[in-house]
Amino acid sequence: MGLSDHFRPKWKHSDYTIRIKAIREIDDPEIIEEIVKNDDHWRVRLFAVEKIADEDQLLLAAIRDQVKKVRLAAMRKITSEQLLYEFVRRSENTDECIEALKRLSNEHMIIQIADEHYNIDVNVAALKMIRNQKKLVEFVLENEGMEISKIALGIIKDMESLNAIAYRATDITLRQMAISKLVDQEVLADIIENDSNLFLRTTAANAVESQVVLGKCLGHSEHSIRMIAVKKLSDQEILKTAAFENWDIDVRKIAIQKLEDQDSLKMLLNDPETEIRFEAISMLQNHDHLLEAATSNWDWQVRWIAHEKLGNNEEAAREITQNNPGWDYREKVYEHIGKSGSARIERYKAMLCKYRWDSRKTAANHLIQLAKEKNYQVVIDWQRIHDLITEPHVDRHRDHNDVSWIQGRMFRSSSDCSNHSDHTDTGIGLSFPPYPSD
Repeated sequence: MGLSDHFRPKWKHSDYTIRIKAIREIDDPEIIEEIVKNDDHWRVRLFAVEKIADEDQLLLAAIRDQVKKVRLAAMRKITSEQLLYEFVRRSENTDECIEALKRLSNEHMIIQIADEHYNIDVNVAALKMIRNQKKLVEFVLENEGMEISKIALGIIKDMESLNAIAYRATDITLRQMAISKLVDQEVLADIIENDSNLFLRTTAANAVESQVVLGKCLGHSEHSIRMIAVKKLSDQEILKTAAFENWDIDVRKIAIQKLEDQDSLKMLLNDPETEIRFEAISMLQNHDHLLEAATSNWDWQVRWIAHEKLGNNEEAAREITQNNPGWDYREKVYEHIGKSGSARIERYKAMLCKYRWDSRKTAANHLIQLAKEKNYQVVIDWQRIHDLITEPHVDRHRDHNDVSWIQGRMFRSSSDCSNHSDHTDTGIGLSFPPYPSD
């Protein structure tokens, strides 16, 4: 204790513990306020705050004091909503602002804080306190284009309020957010049908759950809407109707992929559209239907897929050989049925007819090795393979992109090739083993 302590009041003593004891005996509010403002020890100020009754002075302490415990003690003694509102507006401490905010009941003040406060966390906390959904809608619409409006929209749960924003907002992002939260199927159907913005129509389609509404969307003028609808459909009757009757081939194909009725898939094997027949045979699982398709369907391409699904790769390869499709298609087919066994050998045969000489030479080398092994599939076509492989290589030809003369070369009779006299045959120029004698 210094000498000067004998000549000044105890609330100014150099020992802060003595100052705290002195505060208990002070009744003068002005002295208490001076201690709160000027004492250099936070424990003394904290003790003094507990004796302040003037809420204006409490507000100043809650805003200005450097120590959180003192600020919180002052703020928690404030009962006036107006002063609490002022504290939230003026305080620079987020958690303290939010604590004071939660003590407010005046919704107008809460909305003002949500709209005006500089701190986004305080804005969000205020928005979550607003119970009046119409007020939230007004807030969203008044703050269009600002991030806070999106946050407010995320809080709204009331469907009527979401409908209002979906129809009344001018900001596309806000409308999209509102539409994606809608559950009213009639409202969604109306947006899909009548809204001028494709992005919003698409958003509405993605939000639809009603199978009836999705079924109606299959007739929409926008391809993207139709595709969303058919991908979300599960109703088998609606899918069946789409598979048979929809004008959009993409919709029909997806409907077929989701169709469970095997009899309907069987009927679609006779559809006039090639892609539909392919999709139907690809999805068909019924063994009897596959067997019937493999043996009697009018489309050889349906037959080879049916053979392949039944495990009859030999028959699938024979379909390709006998029906002689173009090279590109043949290549696709052989890739599909595999590169092993008979399918692989048939693929090499087909490659002899490709117009690129290096590809034909690769196939020829494989066939030469198979010929040395007396492979049955090579033996049965020995002469034709021999002729193509041993004929001298001549690179003269009117149109290298027109390979029709080559396509007919191996698997058609010589009379079939008479119409291709505009081209010079180009052989491979390799030697081929003699025909096996045994």
